[in-house]
Formats: sequence, structure tokens, C-alpha cells
Amino acid sequence: MDNRRDPAQGNAFTKWLQRELDARRWQPKDLADAAGVSLNQVLLVLKHERNPGDKFLRGTAAAFGMPQETIFRLAGLLTDGEIDDVKEDEAARKIKQLLAALDPQGRERAIRLLEQYVRDHAASAAGAYPANRQA
Repeated sequence: MDNRRDPAQGNAFTKWLQRELDARRWQPKDLADAAGVSLNQVLLVLKHERNPGDKFLRGTAAAFGMPQETIFRLAGLLTDGEIDDVKEDEAARKIKQLLAALDPQGRERAIRLLEQYVRDHAASAAGAYPANRQA
């Protein structure tokens, strides 16, 4: 991801970030801890001395419970061509998280179910199933 952004967009992101911290009654240290970044990084971004990088933005999204796409757009770093990449990363992370919560047997079953779903979806898209078939 390109770390360039126009100054007006950066200023808007910093103002949004400060409003979000205020609304949550968070201090910069709270964001740093929740986002997995240093307090210094948060302070530099808030003072317009540093552009938020990929790790900062992903961490902020996780800390605020917001989609990464939203945070990257607010920061002016997400182009339309990059949206799918972010969504795929989020989906992969979510699947990994869900699988990690299962025992080995459960993981195998979940993978088989997902594989079957993908096959059914591909067959349905190709017209192999009647349109009114329900899963």
C-alpha cells in the first residue's frame, strides 16, 4: 500500500481519529495498546508528524472494531483497486480466527464444509443447480 496522501486528507484523518478517541474517552495510550502500536506512533500521527502506516491503520481498525476498508479510506490510502485486497485479508483473518477456536477434528470438518460450500456455489453459478435449490 502506498503511504502517500494529500495533506488535506491527512488532516481530515487526524481530526477524525481525535474525535473517535474523544467519543470513546480514550487517551492515545489506550489506542496504542489496543492497536498494537507504540504510543510514540499514535502521538506522531495525531501531531501530523507521521503518516499512519499499514500496521497502524489495521491496528486502529481492530481496536475500534471497524472494517479496515473504512480506516484506509479515511486515511486516504485506499484506492478502489485495493479494496478487494483488504476485504480478502479480513476474510482470511476471520477464517483463521474461527479455525483456531476449534479442535483438530473440528477444523477438518469446518474445512470440508467450506470446500463443499465452494463447490456448490461454483456449480450454482455455472447453472448446474435449479435457481430455487436451498442449502
